[in-house]
Parts: sequence; C-alpha cells; structure tokens
Amino acid sequence: MTHRAPGPSPPKIWLLPVLALIALAGLVLSGVLSRSLALDFVAWWPIWALLALLTLLARGRRLGRVRLSGLVPVIAILLIGLLVAAHLLAWPAMPSTRLALVGPPAAAVETAALSARIDGEIRLRAGAEYLYRVEPLRLGGDIAVPDAREQTAESAVVIELLPHPDPGFYGFSGWDVVLSAAPAWSLTL
Repeated sequence: MTHRAPGPSPPKIWLLPVLALIALAGLVLSGVLSRSLALDFVAWWPIWALLALLTLLARGRRLGRVRLSGLVPVIAILLIGLLVAAHLLAWPAMPSTRLALVGPPAAAVETAALSARIDGEIRLRAGAEYLYRVEPLRLGGDIAVPDAREQTAESAVVIELLPHPDPGFYGFSGWDVVLSAAPAWSLTL
C-alpha cells in the first residue's frame, strides 16, 4: 500500500476557472458563441499575464485568516465573466467589435434601396447618423461579416450587403442593420 507524503494538497478552487474555460471552449466549438471570442481572449494577454504574476506573488501568503492564493481563482472567474460580457456587449476595446460596416452620410440621399440576403438573422432598426450601419450579431453561427456594394446616382443609393465567402474566426449568427430615417427606403431582405 502506498501512502501519500505529508504536505499541502493542490487547491481545488483552481478547478473553477479551469471548468469555466472548458465551458467557454465548449460553447465556442458547439457554435453557441462566436469563434471571435477566442481572438478576444488572446487579445487580453496582458490581463492573463498579470493574473499569472498575481498567482506567483500570492502563493503561500495570507491576509489575516484569508489565503491570498485562494482569491486569485475567484479573480480569474470574474475576469472570464467580464471577457464574455465585453464580447457580447461589443465593448470597443475588443478586436471583434471593429467589424462594423458604416455607410456614407445620409444628408444628400433622398431615396435608398437595400438588399441583404443571408441565411442568418437580420435585425433591422432606424436611427443611424450615417446612411446605414451594419454590425454582426454577437452569437455563434456561420454568417461572415458584411461587405457592401454601393451604387450612387444623383440623390439615390443602391446598397447590396453580402457576407464574406469564408467567415474564418468571424462567424456570427446574423447582422444588426441600422438605417437612417432621412431617405425613403426600399428593402429586400
């Protein structure tokens, strides 16, 4: 029979952030969350490096009766939650939020036609200061970021929104299209 050597056992609290990362990877691989979350995760490397440094500095230290090394996994869970929230809410500092497509100013346009055909969801609403603004819906899917083909004739504009042929890491569930209320619109969705 073998006996375990005396000494501290590895803290089980580190299972929480490990399980959270495994759950995130599962949600990305299953298509519930966008693959661009992985790029946002990598872009946060300074935060993960600071967390690793904090782990090394807190090892074996106490603040009264509280082990500081036990607080680091809790901080890691909070940072993972913040990462997911920032990704889903399109925080401007995230690399995946720089995918918005913004049209020209709407001031000189009287009539406009928009054609957007994708297999995913299209959310349409009014209120853009520009003629149009198209952003990806932040959940997982196979819809790529949009490209726009514009044709202008005097005060009329025809816009055709097309997805990139290969979404790569930027696969989303659809597009959020915001249109200016100034021109008269003809829509083909």
